Amino acid sequence: MRYLTKSIDHDSFSVEQLSSLGAGMFLCIPKKPNMFLPLYHNTKPRVQTLVVNVVLLLVIILALPVIVPIVVLFQVHRQIVARLLAFRHGSSFRGLLEGADVVWAVQDRSSRAMASVLLLFDKPEHVNDLQAHVDLLRTFRDRFRRHQSDGAYQKMFWQRRLQWGYYFWTQSERPLSADDYIAPLETVPHCGCLSRRQLCALIGSISNRQCDVTSWELLIGSQPVRLHDGSTITRYPVLFRYHHSIADGIAIFRLFCQDILDSATAAEEHVWNPDAVKRLSMKAFLTGPNLLRMAFRGPRFLLNEIFLKNEHNPFCGVAPSEDKIMSWIGEKMDRQPCERPLISVIKKIKRSVVGCSFTDVFLAAFAMSLRAYCERHGVPVPGSITVGRMQRFQRETKEIRLRNRSTAVFKSLPVGNLPIVASSLTTITQLMSLLGAVSGPSRAVQSIADALITHLSVSYLPELLPVPVMRALFARSKFSIALSNIPAFAGTVAVQNYTLQEATFWVPNIESNMFGVTILTTHGRLQIGAVADRKIIAHDDELDLILKNTLEVLQNMGSILMEKEN
Repeated sequence: MRYLTKSIDHDSFSVEQLSSLGAGMFLCIPKKPNMFLPLYHNTKPRVQTLVVNVVLLLVIILALPVIVPIVVLFQVHRQIVARLLAFRHGSSFRGLLEGADVVWAVQDRSSRAMASVLLLFDKPEHVNDLQAHVDLLRTFRDRFRRHQSDGAYQKMFWQRRLQWGYYFWTQSERPLSADDYIAPLETVPHCGCLSRRQLCALIGSISNRQCDVTSWELLIGSQPVRLHDGSTITRYPVLFRYHHSIADGIAIFRLFCQDILDSATAAEEHVWNPDAVKRLSMKAFLTGPNLLRMAFRGPRFLLNEIFLKNEHNPFCGVAPSEDKIMSWIGEKMDRQPCERPLISVIKKIKRSVVGCSFTDVFLAAFAMSLRAYCERHGVPVPGSITVGRMQRFQRETKEIRLRNRSTAVFKSLPVGNLPIVASSLTTITQLMSLLGAVSGPSRAVQSIADALITHLSVSYLPELLPVPVMRALFARSKFSIALSNIPAFAGTVAVQNYTLQEATFWVPNIESNMFGVTILTTHGRLQIGAVADRKIIAHDDELDLILKNTLEVLQNMGSILMEKEN
């Protein structure tokens, strides 16, 4: 979060600073009137921003006598609807959806808020393909059946419904067993063993499919997957699809690690850490200065995000299609002894640059890959694009609860404005310059105040406003790429005798957003997933190449780092 705070100083000028600046310019004009022109041009946008913020804040203050009664009216209306729904549905009523749950429930275009998680398992040598499918299907059904009555799982077995303008949860009208949720994955005809491309195409073909009765499904593959052409190594796929209104990825990840997967205690504890919980809480963010900045910047920020912001580049569009391309790529398993794991490379680089985060290092490599894509296709390279990065303002508690605690924090990622191209990245100085361009400029990163405004708006407004209003607001959301990073599977993770070797996940497209990127690690190896609408990326090979180039840039960063140390 340190890099977020830098942008606060960009728009904040005290009266004393402005007065001193004006006086200095006035005294020097008779001698050298042109020497302050650069300073004038740099200061003018800041002064304009200051004036706009002040004017909008005054407008909001003057409109409070109207705004407060409207907010109270919506709150009363919500409580009345909740009481009526409870009366109508009786004991099956489980309450209205929370704010962050509503954000995903109102998504009715394209991916329809369905996230996908892919797990690839090794089988024991003495087990054949058919027996492996039967074993995994029976094991997962048994384990979910064992926990079906646990309190932490109840939300997974509720039904999401819409009535009188609000989403709410009810208990299922008929008893549901594990067989209703856990079933065989569709097969590809005339194939005994799937290629990686065939598996991605299969997952893409069902990525838009809604779960009619349930909000999730676990699909067990009967066709093993061959990782590479000519390879004899195969994996057995398990695909978990769930509606994002149930919970965010970290909550789902913890649930799997604790109850469904074996030997996953270390991975689950990596997410929940008592010391980290104390360091990261809403109380740490809601300080007096931050609240003042939110009040000062909030009106202008919300006005820009909802009504004025435009995003025009090859990676965004207006109307998404039903045709999705899925891809994932992993760091190779047979690393040379001299090669560092990319996770270690990213963490070491992050520690070398003040204010740089793990995500910044990854995005620097990803931005270079995006620029190479534009140059290959002869399309204009955008100066920058907006990335919606999922971030938490509250850490997980020891007790697992299925909730959406993540909020999209928007970041401006330079692409055409990068100081160097991938082919010229050879020295540590160039690497530091690249990372500075991604993480350093204050105007490129959303301030902590803007991030808090987004978080509080997403947490409160969706609970308050009826669904038609929320859909109209979210239809105006404008960002190019969604990014999510889930903590790693630490150590060896298995289901009975089946060892987890690879894992990845794909985030659902949100309204006009057509490109999503995810980061996960398994056995210390980086796994990158991507989903793109075929309207913006027409061919599977191109999406594969974007991910491949990203890995290559990260590997090059690791080589530069090793040369510096040697």
